[in-house]
Amino acid sequence: MSPVRKEKLLNLCVLIATMLGALALRLTYLALHPLETRDGIGYVRFIEKLHAEGAAAFPDLLQTQPPLFVWLSWKLTDCGLDAATAAVSVNIAAGVLLLIPVYFAGKRLFGEVKYGFMSSGIAAVMPLLVRFSCERLRESLYLLCAAIVLCCWLYAVTRVCAKRNFFFCGLFGVVAVFCRYEGLELLLLGAFALPSALLAKPRLKNFFFALLAFSVGVFVGYFVMRSLPGMPDIFVIFYNRVKIFCLVQQFKPF
Repeated sequence: MSPVRKEKLLNLCVLIATMLGALALRLTYLALHPLETRDGIGYVRFIEKLHAEGAAAFPDLLQTQPPLFVWLSWKLTDCGLDAATAAVSVNIAAGVLLLIPVYFAGKRLFGEVKYGFMSSGIAAVMPLLVRFSCERLRESLYLLCAAIVLCCWLYAVTRVCAKRNFFFCGLFGVVAVFCRYEGLELLLLGAFALPSALLAKPRLKNFFFALLAFSVGVFVGYFVMRSLPGMPDIFVIFYNRVKIFCLVQQFKPF
């Protein structure tokens, strides 16, 4: 085995060990400090009703909320988990997987592998991230999507496999929107990075292919999410949200 392959294998083993340590820390925290919040209890009730009634319950339950977190938790209940365990399992998995884009972002930002490990190590033990992973809320899943988009954005603007990374910016930006409305900011971030393609020659050709890759990523992300069984349309949910907001503003006292 060549020294380069040995180094890559060693780096992979260290990253996996860091992720296993993060998993153990989150499970320990959950066992010692079970978290129950009002919003978390509401999500658990949504998941229980979905498990009992199926996808037909989605329009009544999530008229204004992006559905990805509840959808993933609902699918885990089909594997035999109760609603509360399914919800926290999604978040713990997202919290552990978060270390992968953080590692690559740190490695790219500072130029050395050791900084990637430092970044992922900090993310593994950061108290706020540990807490998010143990709650039955959407934050941990959204942070995973945001970290992937930011990592791909960083590689795209530094012109490392730019077209592929612009594609993933669009793809995971859409996935983030299905998790939280703040995901729209991530899509805008990817769009604002497109002019960086003009820095390399041939400029117009690079910009065209970057724009094409980003646009294809957005459309692929949307159609993949819509093709998931029982996944409601985010545009309908967003329209309901705007409509309710307008009604509240209309009857809001001065």
